[in-house]
This record gives sequence, structure tokens and C-alpha cells, in this order.
Amino acid sequence: MERPVSSEAACPFCRPGLDRLALLASEHYWIIADEYPRCTGHLLLVTRAHLIDHMDAPNTWMHDFETSQASMRRFLLDSFGRYAFLENGGHSKEVPHAHLH
Repeated sequence: MERPVSSEAACPFCRPGLDRLALLASEHYWIIADEYPRCTGHLLLVTRAHLIDHMDAPNTWMHDFETSQASMRRFLLDSFGRYAFLENGGHSKEVPHAHLH
């Protein structure tokens, strides 16, 4: 069962031109540098479609998600020697668009 998505109005990840910031683009995801990084190498794995959480993505996107996440992990390991992933979940997060830190 698909969960509803929030409004795209005023979503910073749905704004025109975000694709130009993509370090990597796949069919359903972008990897972008966080515009307000909390640490060096702060990247975001963002859905192209406006979804609240990554869990809202269809199962058919799983391979694309895993491949994009693996690319992000490789880049972080090669560049910084470590990585960690975090998704602030739910409708109460600061930006209501699926993005993995």
C-alpha cells in the first residue's frame, strides 16, 4: 500500500534546477552535497519524486536505491575513510522529502 506524499510546494528538493547540483543521478535518486553541511563530506541521497520517506518508495526502486547508496558509500570511504547513513523519519522532519544523510 502506498502512503500519501506531502505537498511539493516550497520543498527545497523539488525546486527547479536541483538536478544541476547532482554529483550522481540515477533513474529515481540524486546524490547532492548538503547545502547546509553539518560536517565535511555531508551528502544527501534524495528521491527525484516527492516522497516523505525512502520507505514510501515502491519496491521496484530498491535496486536503484541500493546502487546509489553504494556509490555514495564508496565516495565517502575513498574521500574520508568512513561513512554513516541516517534518515530522520516521519512527517515531523525539517524537510518533508525523502533524503538520506
